[in-house]
Amino acid sequence: MQVAIISDSHYSVDKVKKLLTHLQSIGIHHLIHAGDFMGKGIEEVLAEFPDITMKIARGNCDYSVMDALAKQNHVEVGDILRFQWEETEFVVSHIPGTAINALRQKSADVVIHGHTHQPRIERHDSALILNPGSLMDGDGFMILELPSLEVDRRFNF
Repeated sequence: MQVAIISDSHYSVDKVKKLLTHLQSIGIHHLIHAGDFMGKGIEEVLAEFPDITMKIARGNCDYSVMDALAKQNHVEVGDILRFQWEETEFVVSHIPGTAINALRQKSADVVIHGHTHQPRIERHDSALILNPGSLMDGDGFMILELPSLEVDRRFNF
């Protein structure tokens, strides 16, 4: 199973739509967004891709669209998301410290955060910590292969 990971798309709704179209074309049906996705029209764009399951962490800039996104059946939103895909435990939060603190409270295989706009792939104890950087700033996105936890950074879509 492949999971696409993005963060900090901010007002780049056009890039999000282009990326979702690309993911759909290559058969990726799972997306994690580590926050700061706001932008006029983002809820309509996400609604166009009901076959992509989306987990979205609330960013420090995400205020007005969370309720509308939560009404979409294929979208889960929250400040801290804990879930399991392919027997892999995930923790997702926009703020790095919040994500790491959540890891200290209960172990996880993968911890994902955004906020810094700086890509990050590293190990912390037994957890893989990822920050895909900023989609808005051109850092691209990551593809995480499950269950191997192999990470591929991609810039073109």
